Amino acid sequence: MTRPMHKLTDANLALADTQALVTNGALALSHRTTQLQKLLNASLTRQSHCLETGMPAFMAMAKFDPDTLGEWFELQNAIADRFVGQGEQWIQGIRQIAEEAAELKKANTLGKYMAQQCALVGQWVSLLSTQTTNVTEQLENIQIDVAYWLSQKTGR
Repeated sequence: MTRPMHKLTDANLALADTQALVTNGALALSHRTTQLQKLLNASLTRQSHCLETGMPAFMAMAKFDPDTLGEWFELQNAIADRFVGQGEQWIQGIRQIAEEAAELKKANTLGKYMAQQCALVGQWVSLLSTQTTNVTEQLENIQIDVAYWLSQKTGR
């Protein structure tokens, strides 16, 4: 095989590999989208069930039972405390990134500058990822906690 033909074969193989990666990536993305849709549907179903069945019974019962109403307010206070803690973590993370950005030394090359900037972007992405995951987990836990508490109070 001549040298130009060898390069052409390598280019064709590289193109085929790239096409396979794109196809596999698209399939994986499609699978992830389907998985997200199922998880969102399950979450909305839990929330809807809780609102449709438990809340009306709870509201009728709470009017006559001050202890139940007190427990409800305690549960709401615990939920608020969770989000206050989440907010404190968010502020602490932002403060840490800002402090590190202020301490960066003046870069004397474009490569060093880009490395510093990319490190800061990575920290932002990490903070955002952590916070988003934590808030989502908290919302799911709240749904489950409230549904369980309502089921205990209403017998449903």
